[in-house]
Amino acid sequence: MAGPKKVETLQLCLGEKVIRKDGTEVEVRSLFGPGRVLGVYFSAHWCPPCRQFTPELAKFYDRFKSKDEGKNFEIVFLSSDRSEKDFKEYFNEMPWLALPFDNREGKNKLSKKFKVSGIPSLIILDGETGEVITANGRGKVSSDMEGKEFPWRPEPFSKVIEGKLVNKDGVESDASEVFKPGKLTGIYFSAHWCGPCRGFTPKLIEFYNKLNAGGKKLEIIFVSSDQDDEKFQEYMKGNEKEKEAPMPWLAIPYGDDRVDKLSELFEVEGIPDFRIIDENGKVVCSDGRGNVMTDPEGKEFPWPKKSVEKADGGGAAEVLGSETCVVHFP
Repeated sequence: MAGPKKVETLQLCLGEKVIRKDGTEVEVRSLFGPGRVLGVYFSAHWCPPCRQFTPELAKFYDRFKSKDEGKNFEIVFLSSDRSEKDFKEYFNEMPWLALPFDNREGKNKLSKKFKVSGIPSLIILDGETGEVITANGRGKVSSDMEGKEFPWRPEPFSKVIEGKLVNKDGVESDASEVFKPGKLTGIYFSAHWCGPCRGFTPKLIEFYNKLNAGGKKLEIIFVSSDQDDEKFQEYMKGNEKEKEAPMPWLAIPYGDDRVDKLSELFEVEGIPDFRIIDENGKVVCSDGRGNVMTDPEGKEFPWPKKSVEKADGGGAAEVLGSETCVVHFP
């Protein structure tokens, strides 16, 4: 039932009809069904990166729609323009469909649903289930203009993580040695250049050492967003002068394409980001950072979700602002 429910929610947000640039209407329900793929394009006339990406997307769209596999693909433009005049002028450059400009409520609901924090943003959806195939449609279009890997379904975690891991001394081990049945692992997205990361890393090191010393075994995999190998190495090895301790865990080697794949798979929007996952890559706790800060001894590790949370950080950060909540003021 989850699939039909998601499709129904999307259809309610889009309304009964979307439009072509000549004003003709298209039934929203015709965009959904087995084998169909829908792109939801958040963009605006006033946004320079949008104006740069839209011609690229149009080129991809025209080329892909001319193929047999493109017949079940459609894009709907959701405008962040400030006036209907700007919307119409911008939409006139596009070969796909659009949500009518006056459906601001539907646009805002979908923007919130997909957590769109900046534009341009192209979300690729499975037209049968309503599930997000990739939230990085923009990047996928730019890197695969021929659509050879369309609709860019992510590889399963077990496939993505395959390969070598390294410690601070460069000693290699295989990922298969870490991800074993019944074992939990922390995935730490971070970077040397990121101030909040460098503030959190010492706390995470302290937490890691305490947890493992106390018998609750946890491995952590560092996924680096560093800009060069030297900074990656420096961050892992620590800096005695700056009183920065070395990382006692493993890492994806610098420059490995698994970095981007993992960031996409876990929909990482900013760093530092610390997740707890099981051996299959299923997220057990998505706000590891908040929980480390509020439970540095790891007394409640691995921080399962509770039916009631105190709004003081920790698990509450996973819910507030992203789900329907009841807030009680005693």
